[in-house]
This record gives sequence, C-alpha cells and structure tokens, in this order.
Amino acid sequence: MKLFNFDPQDYSAAYAQHGFVHIRQGLTDQFYQVLRAQVDEYLHTRRLEKFALGDKQQSLYQFPQQWDCFGQLLDGVADVCGLDRTALILSERHIKAYDLNANPRPLAHKDRYGSEVSVGFSVSVPQASKLVLYPYDDVSVNPYDSSAELRASLAPEAVPEVTLKHARRVELSDTAGDVVMFRGNAIWHLRSHPAGTTMLYLKLNTFNSDPLGEDPRHEFGASESLEFAAADHSAM
Repeated sequence: MKLFNFDPQDYSAAYAQHGFVHIRQGLTDQFYQVLRAQVDEYLHTRRLEKFALGDKQQSLYQFPQQWDCFGQLLDGVADVCGLDRTALILSERHIKAYDLNANPRPLAHKDRYGSEVSVGFSVSVPQASKLVLYPYDDVSVNPYDSSAELRASLAPEAVPEVTLKHARRVELSDTAGDVVMFRGNAIWHLRSHPAGTTMLYLKLNTFNSDPLGEDPRHEFGASESLEFAAADHSAM
C-alpha cells in the first residue's frame, strides 16, 4: 500500500523557499481509509490521558505493520525537505483530536526542539478550522523540549502576541487526506477554530532527538513515551 499520492520533487523547491508545503489530497485514498479507522479505534482504546491538553485529546499512533508506511514517510519527508534520509528520527507520532468546545483563538506556539519537520495528516477538518503559520517572521529554533518552556523564557515584548502583530499570516484550509509539512520548531503556528478537528502529527529531525522514545526503531518505544507523559509537560 502506498502512503503518499504525490511526487516529492514537485514540492521540494517550495519547502526550501518558504519552510512549509500544503499538499492537497497528499495521502492515497487506501491509506487514508486505514488511517481513519485507526484513529477511531485509538481515540477510544489508546488515549494518552496525561497528554490531554485542555481541549485536545491525544493517542499514540502505530504504523500499519503489513506495509512499510514508516519507510515511505522517511522517504517522502527527506525528498520534500531536502534532508538526509538515513539521519531522520521520528520524535513524535500523536493523533490529536480537538474537543467541540476548543478555544477558537488559541495562542501561537512553536513545537519542541525535536520537531525539525512537523508533518500533519488531516483526518477530519471542519470548514472553519485553519492551520495558521507565520513562516516569514521570527523563525529562530525553539531550543526547549516544550512550547511552554519557550514561552516562559521570553520577555513580555518578545511573546508572539506582540512580535506577530504585523507579521505575514498564512492560513491553510486543509481538508481530509491533505498533507502539511513545515519547520515546526522554528515557525510560530496555531490551529484556529479547531473544534472537531482530528489530525495525525508526525515530528522528525536529523539530530537524533527522540525525547519521548516514539521512533518505532527505539528500544523502549511507547512505554517510555507514557513515562514521559507522567511528568509535567502540560503545554507542549
């Protein structure tokens, strides 16, 4: 089964220039149907209770074992983003589902340090829900292991509510089956009007950062992720 429904070379120049790409219907229909069924099951049976972030629930995603979907992910990300495929590490693989009462105007954040590339697979996206990126202003890398630590380190005049007031805002209207790739640890971003949205987010890097132990090749895998979740990382 094929994972992606696009030629990575068609998007590599745009990623190099802008730091993000939005690939409409980038997942094959066959994989999307499998993913949607997995999401329905995992949110009921494998929820990461201590990773629940206020109005968002999370589950740990498992790649289908009968197809090399993980290998195809590495191939696609490496080719689109111009990275060394052999160095890619998966630092997060979470299904994220927003509650129906989710805040329609959340604060912008940057992903943890290990998110050199954040990859989003859109599973269910209401029409009002948009992924908002600020890819052209303040794109320094978050050096911390959570967005909360980054925000706590900023002076009042350096928080994104101040620095992004006049920044160029990019709104992506993604729909089911779309793929988004962006520099997650460097680009401020948010999900506006997220209520009812379900995504699979996969975070990767080329500097061997896997703090949650979620790379499928990691010896400890999901058990270490759950141990990490027991700590206070409430605003990642």
